[in-house]
Amino acid sequence: MSTTAINFKDIVRVDAGFKPSVQLPVDFEDATINARLIQTYIPTNQTLALFTEIARSLNPSSTERARTLVGTYGTGKSDLLLMLCNYFSRPVDDPVLQPFYERLKRIDDSQYQYTTIREQRANKPPFLVVLLQADATTPFPGFVLHGLHKALKQAGLAHLMQGTKYQAAEQQIATWQRDSHPRLDDFCSLLQQREGKELDQLREELGSAQADLAFSVFERTYTAVTGSGFHIYDYSQPHETYFDVARKLRQQQSHSGILIVCDEFTEFLRRFEQAIDQGAAAIDAQTKAVDNLAERSASSGDSQIHFIVASLESFASASIESGTTQAAKAVERIGGRFKHHSLEVQGSEELIRGAIQRLPAAETMTLLPNPQRDMLMDLATALWKPQGRNKEWVMSVVVEGAFPMHPLTTYALPLVNRRVAQSQRTMFLFLNDERGLRGFLQREHLASPYPNWHNLLTLDLLFDYFQNSIETKKPDLESVYEHSYQRLHNATVDTSLAKRILKIVALCEVVSDPNLRPTRAFLRQALNIPRVAEDELATALSILEETE
Repeated sequence: MSTTAINFKDIVRVDAGFKPSVQLPVDFEDATINARLIQTYIPTNQTLALFTEIARSLNPSSTERARTLVGTYGTGKSDLLLMLCNYFSRPVDDPVLQPFYERLKRIDDSQYQYTTIREQRANKPPFLVVLLQADATTPFPGFVLHGLHKALKQAGLAHLMQGTKYQAAEQQIATWQRDSHPRLDDFCSLLQQREGKELDQLREELGSAQADLAFSVFERTYTAVTGSGFHIYDYSQPHETYFDVARKLRQQQSHSGILIVCDEFTEFLRRFEQAIDQGAAAIDAQTKAVDNLAERSASSGDSQIHFIVASLESFASASIESGTTQAAKAVERIGGRFKHHSLEVQGSEELIRGAIQRLPAAETMTLLPNPQRDMLMDLATALWKPQGRNKEWVMSVVVEGAFPMHPLTTYALPLVNRRVAQSQRTMFLFLNDERGLRGFLQREHLASPYPNWHNLLTLDLLFDYFQNSIETKKPDLESVYEHSYQRLHNATVDTSLAKRILKIVALCEVVSDPNLRPTRAFLRQALNIPRVAEDELATALSILEETE
């Protein structure tokens, strides 16, 4: 079959099981989705090292049990959290987890890390998983206690958790209702007038993640009605409650301990910053519960508590942005309780390769002509050799494994993601988007305009996908690009190649990486143009010089 008749979609596709974003806790709680995500999860060497370190923290003497995973959008934080939840909650021989263990084994040359990861969970009870998704309005203490109660209730173990102040408030209301207490009408009236709430609504919120806010409403109304504060004598702080439950779980031998996972922890860091205007008491109230729970995790011993959070920014960055010494010290104090793990570099080449699936038709044809393959190998080897990668790895993972991604696109994608990614524009979404790799495979043909040369997904298409994010995060650069683009657009000659060059130059400015400098030789390679077409490149560069 002539290559001119071959569409990329006939030979390559984005893996049908590949999910560009994980939604927690929903995906973990759905058995079908969870199993599929485990099946398609692509561990990297960084994943292997992180899991090994966490596995070692299962030793009773370990004190490294509070961790923060930091990375921008699209670095796989939620994917990793989902895998950790499964690792902690499932036995090592669970069939659902076998694809994950098999992949770990394949990437561990020594087998030492793989063995450590398995043995630390072998023949041991599961951990109770408390999986939380933070938001910008919910205070931490009630949020984390509600999560524990929900997890215990799902496991049929709610009786292990002692009463909370929120439950005490709800019980006080229930008692007044049962006894037809004379103060109840006054309470309901003030609650509606001053707080804009109905009694049933307040009771519901006291049993939700918003319990802290609801309790404040209850306290104010109760004090106004009774003339005295609401006193609770057997209430424990969240960290004490967690340790008490972990101890009981271990004693009854049903669980090894508790795993607390909090995704989108950035929202709590922002709440800490918002508390600045409210003074020292507000800052302390927002940070102390997190600080205490992290410290309690480190000192939990046999009654193990593991506290893992994922955030867009580190505690150090949040303390710098806080703007006040008082707030900065509070955030830094919390950060000192956590072991920091950066996910900015996660073996993205392996993730990209894992998302791309060859179809049977690809096995019977030459995907890259020899001259083009040689050029790409030289280019890719120069890029990845400083990272310790040999030619066999480069060929297997980058040139062939990530096909039809141009090696420069594979190299630049995580760098662009780090600079300008947003929730709706990430590396993973690019792979599965109609405006990204998936769309490229659907509409493009294998054969290029040049003989014995094939099309690839090049850097200019990467710029197209992330342009809206670039405009938001780097408006000055986008303004210069738009000015130059309009001048080209108004030219009376064919400027299609010049426009592609302009996009690549702009993308290089975004990334600002020494390996991505738009020299003439670099541009020819980035545009996927063979040496025989040097004249086309020269003409396009001349047009750029004349119009700008």
